[in-house]
Amino acid sequence: GRLVRSAEFPATPEGLQTFAATLHPTDEIALEATTNTWAISATLAPHVAKVAIANPLKVRLIADAHLKTDAVDAAVLGQLHRTHFLPEVWVPDPRTRRWRSLLAHREELTKIPTMWKNRVHSILHRNLVTEPPAGDLFGVRGRRWLTSVAVPDDQRFQLTSALRMLDATRAEREDLDRVLSREAHGEPRLALLLSVPGLDLATGMTLLAAIGDIARFDDPKKLVGYLGLCPRVYQSGDHTYHGRITKAGSASARHMAVQAANLLVRTPSPFQHWFRKLKKAKGHNKAIIAIARKLVVLVWHLLTKNEPYRYAQPAKQ
Repeated sequence: GRLVRSAEFPATPEGLQTFAATLHPTDEIALEATTNTWAISATLAPHVAKVAIANPLKVRLIADAHLKTDAVDAAVLGQLHRTHFLPEVWVPDPRTRRWRSLLAHREELTKIPTMWKNRVHSILHRNLVTEPPAGDLFGVRGRRWLTSVAVPDDQRFQLTSALRMLDATRAEREDLDRVLSREAHGEPRLALLLSVPGLDLATGMTLLAAIGDIARFDDPKKLVGYLGLCPRVYQSGDHTYHGRITKAGSASARHMAVQAANLLVRTPSPFQHWFRKLKKAKGHNKAIIAIARKLVVLVWHLLTKNEPYRYAQPAKQ
């Protein structure tokens, strides 16, 4: 428990290599999970016995302090690791990290079109244009109408610019989807997930990237908790209360599971029966969350047992 040495170094390749030269093969390193953690870990790992990556949320719960500096945080990580109280995160393999990076980029490209569409609607509203054609405003007919709508020159420039950005973002997403298709080619786990109606390529890859090695989860309840789809539990004496879901873990994987549940309940299956029953008792939103939770349980069984979905629709010839 005694501080042996304290030093600072820049988080650059040169600074890390200089620091690595001072390490011994028996040393162990503790890091908080941040944006550049994996790059730092890859640089230092060959020089030490172990690199432990800490969950920053759990570290704050264990060692909350009024004084927050880099030196204090480093000392806390060292003490927690020394006493085996450091809450470590799972270190994904290089392929899983690559998938996570690509899918995070896809999520951003999915959000950007909404921003440009809202910009177009704002321009129309600003100029009291309240009667766009029926149907999709950004479809073929709608785009033709947008090119002829009467707006001032400065607004016309902004409108045209927004439409160009919308087209460019869509093209980028299409290119990325082709990259993801190549990444997913020949992945047997993905083939199992795609046997479930409502799960497409992006959803399946997002779930696999979030889960990583399914052997990490001894039972489906742990996977449900990892994705934040289990309710919060408040217990006092003989009374137990269940609140909203925890929303822990990957927000994108949880969102994809909910979106897949919305599609899954449209197909005749046990999920559709459960959804109709739950919807009558709890309403649409709570019922969909419950179906998403059941879907994650199904994913655990598919990956653990290496079996496809038994209620999959037969492929059309």
